[in-house]
Amino acid sequence: MERISTKKFASVFRDIHKSSTDRRFCFILGAGASKSSGIPTGFDLANDWLEDIKENETKDDFDKWVKENKIDVKHIGNHYGVIYKKRFSLDEQSGYDILNKVMEHAKPSFGYSVLAQLLSSSQHNIVITTNFDSLMEEALFTFSYKRPLVCGHESLTGYAKASYNRPLIAKIHRDLLLHPMSNPNDIQLLADGWSNALDGVFNTSIPVVIGYGGNDGSLMSYLKNKKGLGNFFWCVRKSDSPKKEVIDVLKNSNGKLVEIEDFDSLMFDLLEALDLNLLDKELEQTAKKRAEEYRDSVKKIKEAKEKSPDIEDQVAAEKLYEKTESDSPWNFILRSQSEKDKEKKKGILEEGIKKFPQDIDLLNEIVWQLILDKDDTAMRYIEKAFALNVNDVIANGHYAVFLQQIKRDYDEAEKYYEKTLILSPKASFNISNYANFLRYSRKNYDKAEKYYKEALQINPSMAVFTDNYAHFLKDIRENYIEAEKYYKQSLKMEPQNANYNGNYAGFLLGLNRAMEGKKYLDTAFSLRPKEDLELELWFYSFAHIVESMKDAEEKIKELLKEGARSEGWDFSLNIETAIKNKHPYPERLKEYAELITTPVK
Repeated sequence: MERISTKKFASVFRDIHKSSTDRRFCFILGAGASKSSGIPTGFDLANDWLEDIKENETKDDFDKWVKENKIDVKHIGNHYGVIYKKRFSLDEQSGYDILNKVMEHAKPSFGYSVLAQLLSSSQHNIVITTNFDSLMEEALFTFSYKRPLVCGHESLTGYAKASYNRPLIAKIHRDLLLHPMSNPNDIQLLADGWSNALDGVFNTSIPVVIGYGGNDGSLMSYLKNKKGLGNFFWCVRKSDSPKKEVIDVLKNSNGKLVEIEDFDSLMFDLLEALDLNLLDKELEQTAKKRAEEYRDSVKKIKEAKEKSPDIEDQVAAEKLYEKTESDSPWNFILRSQSEKDKEKKKGILEEGIKKFPQDIDLLNEIVWQLILDKDDTAMRYIEKAFALNVNDVIANGHYAVFLQQIKRDYDEAEKYYEKTLILSPKASFNISNYANFLRYSRKNYDKAEKYYKEALQINPSMAVFTDNYAHFLKDIRENYIEAEKYYKQSLKMEPQNANYNGNYAGFLLGLNRAMEGKKYLDTAFSLRPKEDLELELWFYSFAHIVESMKDAEEKIKELLKEGARSEGWDFSLNIETAIKNKHPYPERLKEYAELITTPVK
């Protein structure tokens, strides 16, 4: 039987991995592989339980029991099952509960991160284990996007087959949640079904044993009796001596004994040999992405509840910040979003930035609020965001909008819109904003339509994208049939959205469908519209609703005086229809449209 170093084993692994996709390794893991993850080995647990037994038995009874069971105190791990049975003889459930407690807070160590990469991205995607823990599954969930097939009970052995599409985790002694086997009577024999399943695996795979001492009778008996294993690698710590049964298995299969420092060290050598990457950056990005997706989901629900006709829903949405950690960046963001007063909203965000000056989400939030308020002090916070991360997609997208809408520097704005598309080609909000830029600022309608469609293709469930495209089809293409389809689609997604009701009302009134249009106009008014939308709604009333004309004109004057505007909005269809319907003040109608759509100088 040949002994080889970890480096030599890693070299053999690399050669097979690179030279043939038909040959695969499978991993047999024992308790030793989980030690660095915070789970005691069978030796450690058996040793602790033996001390408990010793304390609760008379010396004579203890010595008698040790002698009858031929327990070698120097090799306690070999007697794990017998010691477990004695320790928990009065209440086996306590043994299960203790194992559960030992394992519930364990986290996959570095070695599991490497193994997860192998299982998720190569043909070496099988783990056979005597462990009950979920470290391998958790590692795959944490370090990859592959979901394994976990056979944690002998009733599932029919599914335990090698596949190139999905990792397999076969738990010989069951999963922790499925009444795991620790009793010697249970672990002495291989449960029905496992022999055939293991035959199928070993007929096509080269076994690599890590952290398994062969102390159970089930898997060890199978390995001793298995013929034609071929290549076989059994890893042991340099300081450990393998038991005779292990040496016999290796001799029978012409196997190699691999001397390792520990599981993590072995996996590090495989990482090097296979030129795999460390995952710290990917983990940070994944965690950030998940947090962003979670917050986006919360934001969407919050916005829907704010627009709900149910007062309790509205109150719950406004107080959502109370459910976050009180002194956290997100708390400041949610508090600002619930505040109606612009100055107070800004004050909340500035307070948050003072406490968390390095939080780019807070900086991006205040930039967006300032852009909405046409406040050029946004530049101060954009610069701070860029100082933290010049390639932050949101910050670059906000800067593009700032340059377009506030600075009117369209050449620079276009550079930053294009930069965002390079940084994140699938960032649908930036794509949609770029489409608006191309339409309103560049008048490049064909290119704008391309990006409107692209945003919708990436995120078809985003109502604002369908609404934007509906405006484009109405105003630029004059394709009213298609436009109506998209207006209805946005309303189907968000029926209580004041903007979508108001926009559809304006569209219907422009097509001289007054009865239908008034219904949506009334709904929009009832949903507490913001100043710019309210101004549009009063314009529609002035243009099309005779009985509201006088009040509408007064409201238009009032809102214009307060600085409300709807820059770039297209009222041409409504003006044309109103004049055809003999509007009494056509010139005044055109004058108000000009005032509403032109920014305050």
